[in-house]
Amino acid sequence: MSAVLTAYYKIKPGGLCHRLLRAIRALLARGHTVHYIALSPFPIEHPHCHFHKFPWPFKDSDSPVFWVFFYCAAPWWLLAIAVKYRITHAFAFSPTYGFCLAPLRLLNIRLTVFFRADALKNHELKGRSPAVIAVEKVVEGIAIWRNRAVGVSESLTAAIVGRHRYLRPAQSTTLPNDLDPTSLLPKSIWGHPLGLAIVGVLEHRKNQAMAIRCMREISPTFAVLHLFGDGPSLKELTALVRNLNLSDRVYFHGWQPRETLWATVDVLLAPSLHEGASNAVLEALARGIPVIAVDTPEARELLPQSALLPNDSSVWTDRLRGLSPSVLSELQQQQLKGRSRFVFDWDTRICRDILEDGLSP
Repeated sequence: MSAVLTAYYKIKPGGLCHRLLRAIRALLARGHTVHYIALSPFPIEHPHCHFHKFPWPFKDSDSPVFWVFFYCAAPWWLLAIAVKYRITHAFAFSPTYGFCLAPLRLLNIRLTVFFRADALKNHELKGRSPAVIAVEKVVEGIAIWRNRAVGVSESLTAAIVGRHRYLRPAQSTTLPNDLDPTSLLPKSIWGHPLGLAIVGVLEHRKNQAMAIRCMREISPTFAVLHLFGDGPSLKELTALVRNLNLSDRVYFHGWQPRETLWATVDVLLAPSLHEGASNAVLEALARGIPVIAVDTPEARELLPQSALLPNDSSVWTDRLRGLSPSVLSELQQQQLKGRSRFVFDWDTRICRDILEDGLSP
């Protein structure tokens, strides 16, 4: 069996960490051993899962100082672990950790880097400087060079591989997120008022502010908006709701368990300006919940054109005001036609991507 190494500094709510933990559990279930470095143990208890604490003595783990230290120290820490525990394969979720695992090439260890989103695009949306974006591009290139790059959507994979002229991966492919076949449900009753919802990290990229502004033109007896999640834009968004006097139709719930979250959702809004592939959209599709999203290349791979709108608050307002049981039913049926594409054995696929040899030395 294989000994696999990965890294992630700390587990947080959200789809990325959910998939990372699922990948580790899939490897363990198939008899492989997993080693990982992090600041604290992952919520996995298994005799073949081994935690290696990253040597950072301070509480603040989100400062620039931490990340400079991490970039400098983690590659050699991981290399030492690989030698000591005879690691045979490695994988990373995001180019940051792929960069840190890149020195394992010295040991001829196969590395697979999974991309959940476009880091350069996210930096642009956050208004980061060209220098930061240039550094990120180099980090990304080093992570994929002569390794395997796996994007969560075809458009994401093409964008990442296409911008590196010299630091090319040995292989590139796509592994979409999957749907749990046991959760496929047909929603047929819409609430009154309609329960609109946005699920995910509260940040500029997710574009929650645009949807909030739409609620100015929508009566609270017709629809209310629920925001599930937390993040850096929480104060900004709560201030926006307060300033627009929307406290009777926009509600913040923080992170909620999946088991209870979807019970209040009639329509999922996905106004994000960029997603690799939205877990929230896929979970809504699995439950038969209609979705309305901003038209992006990645969203087109998940949803029919009828569900996609430009990033224009007036267009969104008109669409939301026109929702009715018949409109929602038609949108639901169009979306249900395509969801079978996402029912497959994701656990086996990701193990294959991590363990499959064939990369050039």
